[in-house]
Amino acid sequence: MRYAAIALAALAALSLATGAHASEGSVSFDAGVVSTYVWRGLALTDGPAFQPGMTVTAGTVSANIWANQDLDDVNGSEAEYTELDYTFDWTFPVGEKVAVSIGAIQYTFPNTVFGITSEVYLGAAFDVVLAPSITLYRDIEATGGLYGSLGLGHSVGMPAEGSLDIGLAIGFG
Repeated sequence: MRYAAIALAALAALSLATGAHASEGSVSFDAGVVSTYVWRGLALTDGPAFQPGMTVTAGTVSANIWANQDLDDVNGSEAEYTELDYTFDWTFPVGEKVAVSIGAIQYTFPNTVFGITSEVYLGAAFDVVLAPSITLYRDIEATGGLYGSLGLGHSVGMPAEGSLDIGLAIGFG
């Protein structure tokens, strides 16, 4: 998996940059357990899944590794990772109320019959009421397909520096 090695090297480089400029960078981890893996409106598993991820950010650049692990044997892949994605993103401000994101995603599917594919994307998020956003994704390897997402969101401050984030997204392809 040469892409895994490239992604890990990039994450390590970003980690070093983050350490050198702690005020400009961060490392975050997330993990979810879901009843079924739904991606762009399609159920990709018939049972529960574990979905861990790690993001390293340095300034306006970030790298993410995300995975899907089936938790039952409905699809014949109990406890196996069936997807491993690498995302590289550059998000920068355009004026005071707009942030533009440009990035690429490498999708890999270990323990499955599916091949590797990649997407590039361009998005914009607006710092106004309901925080509208739009992102367009273009597959550049497997299908050449185009996918878009329109979103709205709101964040409510919670005790202990937490927040409750509420969002709605509509996708089209």
